[in-house]
Amino acid sequence: MCTAAVAATFEPPSGKLSPFRRDRLPVNKGTIYGLSGSLVTVTGGAAYETAEDRRAVAKALALALALDPVSEKALHQVSELVDGNKPDFADAERVDRAKKYIWNTMGWLASPDAGSDGNILAALMGETLAALYPADPRAGSYLDKPEHGAWKDWVAELTAFNRPPNIAQQPDSDDEDKDDADVEQEIVEVERKDQPKAPARTGIQLEHAKIFTVLQMYDKDKAMWRPRLVPVEMRSTDHPKDDEGNDHLGFRVEISTSSDDYWTVKERIATPLQERLSEHLTKLPNRGEIRIRLDSDEPYPYSRNRNALSGPAFVLAHTAMTGATPSAIVIAEVDRSGTLKLPKYFWKALMEIADKSGERIILPASAEPVLINMLALEKPEFFIKNEVLMASSLGELATLSSPESSAQHDEIYNKFKLITEKAAGNTIGTYLSNRFVRDRLKEIIDEAPY
Repeated sequence: MCTAAVAATFEPPSGKLSPFRRDRLPVNKGTIYGLSGSLVTVTGGAAYETAEDRRAVAKALALALALDPVSEKALHQVSELVDGNKPDFADAERVDRAKKYIWNTMGWLASPDAGSDGNILAALMGETLAALYPADPRAGSYLDKPEHGAWKDWVAELTAFNRPPNIAQQPDSDDEDKDDADVEQEIVEVERKDQPKAPARTGIQLEHAKIFTVLQMYDKDKAMWRPRLVPVEMRSTDHPKDDEGNDHLGFRVEISTSSDDYWTVKERIATPLQERLSEHLTKLPNRGEIRIRLDSDEPYPYSRNRNALSGPAFVLAHTAMTGATPSAIVIAEVDRSGTLKLPKYFWKALMEIADKSGERIILPASAEPVLINMLALEKPEFFIKNEVLMASSLGELATLSSPESSAQHDEIYNKFKLITEKAAGNTIGTYLSNRFVRDRLKEIIDEAPY
C-alpha cells in the first residue's frame, strides 16, 4: 500500500520504445520477469525526497515496463506516483535480494557475449541502481559517468521532477492514526478558463441513463474474481420517497451495495460525489434523489473495487442534472480532491475491453503511458476500432461521455471516423505508415481540445 501523498511531482516514463529489444536479450522469460519485478521492488527502499530521487525511480520503472509492458506491479506503482504518493514500501531484506538479483544478472548482460541489447540493458540498470543507492559499493563505477543517451525522451529531464506540488498541505493533527478517508483535505480549486462551470439547473433533467465500466466481479462458474464489463444504471426523481412511502425532503445520492458496505460506500463514494456535483453545477435542487446501481442487480462489491465506481457514478449523476444522455465505457476513479486517477486494476480492465470495437471509451489523462504499452503488445487496432478519449477533469469526464458533447467534437470525430472506415481491410501497421494518414491524424490531434 502506498504511503500518503507527498509534496512532489512525478513524471511517468513517456512510453517511448526502449533502446533494447526484449526478444534479443540473452536470458529466458523467467529472468526478464524477475528483473522487471526486482526493478519495482528496489524503488520501495530508496529515497524519494529530491527531484534526483524521483527521476531515479522513474528510470527504474521505465526499465521494468520495457521488460514487462503488462506488469501490474509496475503499472500500479506508476499510477500511485502520478497521484502524488510515495513508492510502495519494501523492507530491507526484500530490497537487498532484489538488488543482488539485478547486479548478478548484470554481470552476464554486460559481457561481450550478451550482445548490444544485453549491454545496453546492463548499462541502464547499473546507472539506475547507482542513482537509487549511491552508497552501494557496486555503484562506484557508474557515479562519475555521463548519463546514458538512451534516457532522452524516455524519462523526463530533471526540471520536470522539480515542479511545485499541487496538493494542499494539511496542518499537523493530534490524531495521526486516522484513516485517510476520514481526514478532510483543504483543496484550492482553480477553475480553468476553458472549462467554465455549467449553469445552475433546477430539478432532475433525466430520469434514467446507463453506461458501462469494468469492475472486479465474482464468476460463479469459475469460482473466482475477474474483470467484467458491466452496465451501471442511474434512476432519478424530483419526488423521492422514504422506505415507508412518505415524501423524502432534501437531496441525496444513493449507491446500491450490500448492507455491510452501505455506510462505507456512502462515506467514500456517494457523499463526495454529491459534493463534487454541487461544485460543478453551482447549485443542487432542494429536493431530489439519484440512485446508482449495477444493472445486473448485483450489489456493488466495494471490498474488491474500492472507489472504482466513483468515476462512472459521477458521469451518471451529472447527466441526471444536465439531461445530456451518456453513451460510453467509463473507466476512471475520482479521489477526495476531485482529481481523476486510474482504478487499482486498470490494466486488467483495459485488457477486458481490448477486443471491443465501435465504442466510445473515456479514461483519465494519466492513462497515456499505459495505453502506449498496448502498442507494445501490437494492439494498434484498439485505437482505430474505438474512439478512445482521455479526460483531465471531472468536467471533461462528463462532457466526453455524451455523444451530444459539442459541435467541435462532432466535426473532429467525423474526420477520425473517415480514417477508421478506410482502414477496414488493411493491415493496421501498413495503413498507419501511410504519410497521408499520419498527417490527417496529426491534424485531428492538433484540433482536439482534450
